[in-house]
Amino acid sequence: MIRWIVTITILFSVILGIAYLKYSKVKSAIAQFADFAPPPAVVTSMKVPYESWSSNLEAIGTFKAAQGVLMSSEESGKIIRLNFESGQTVNKGEVILQLDTSVEEAQLKTSIVKLDLAKITADRTRQLYKEQAATSSEIDDAESKLKQIVAEVASLNTTIQRKIVTAPFTGVLGIRQVQLGQYVTPGTTLVSLQNLKPIFLNFTLPQQNISQIKVGQKVTVKVDSYPQRIFEGTLTTIQPEVDAQTRNIQLQATFANEDEALFSGMFANVSLNLNREVKSLIIPLTAIQYAPYGDAVYVIEKLKNEKNGKEYQGARQQFIKLGVTQGDWVQVIEGLQEGQEIATMGVFKLRQGVAVVVNNEIQPNLQKQPDLKDR
Repeated sequence: MIRWIVTITILFSVILGIAYLKYSKVKSAIAQFADFAPPPAVVTSMKVPYESWSSNLEAIGTFKAAQGVLMSSEESGKIIRLNFESGQTVNKGEVILQLDTSVEEAQLKTSIVKLDLAKITADRTRQLYKEQAATSSEIDDAESKLKQIVAEVASLNTTIQRKIVTAPFTGVLGIRQVQLGQYVTPGTTLVSLQNLKPIFLNFTLPQQNISQIKVGQKVTVKVDSYPQRIFEGTLTTIQPEVDAQTRNIQLQATFANEDEALFSGMFANVSLNLNREVKSLIIPLTAIQYAPYGDAVYVIEKLKNEKNGKEYQGARQQFIKLGVTQGDWVQVIEGLQEGQEIATMGVFKLRQGVAVVVNNEIQPNLQKQPDLKDR
């Protein structure tokens, strides 16, 4: 019995010793991990400038033809003449197509014969009335028949003219939607006609900008179709009401579009020139960390390690309020001061209090007033 007690005691002591050894190793590892510091993040930086800023308002817009219609038939009939090709330029009044009018023309010939007879009858009845050989009711009846046939002839002429489709204005035709010999009904789309000289640009701005907007201001746009070009126009219309849903005001600019490079429906990046210079704190868009709870930048400054009290160069998150965006830069309304150093590239690697190393050997090509012709 004593032997068993001694054996169990020795075994228990061995287990305790092994457990203590493992505990010491784990405690040492935890202590080492607590002292571990990740390597500093490499970023580019700049000091926040307070500079002259050409005040522009940025928006997005859509081009719309000054005159644009989907031409359709007003009458039913078979197409017997097609006088255009897709993409053709036509002048106002030029015949686009003609429907079959043979039935109406035959009816018109009959009506003209009836009209001649009605005129003769009316003239004879008037003469007889003068000779007191006809009554006033007979004159009224003859005049009524004459007017009825005159209206019938006019109606047939109108129908024939409505079956000859002409261009309502000078413009460019789109893709033809019908073929020779096809039977069409009223409302059938024949072809699109667009007058692109000039062309309008519709866009909106928030209602708080109303006091800065005036008719005649210069408007410049960039479209994806012509990345090397910048188009210039003039603000011509300000909608005299604010949208109750969006609280935006609708604006319209006019572009000469002499070479017809701009098409109806094109999307455009719009810049409305306010014709004034202001002093502003500005930062590059690459420095901003966007978030639903607020936009922020990382200020690079001396921070103190909470554990050992040593100072190091680190990043401090700073929430800011942004103003107008222009090119690669944006105004800062609140949150920063002139001369503060902020991270401009590599922001995605940063968090509050992380150590940083600044390397400004390679800087992004940021422009306050980007020349779209060079892009």
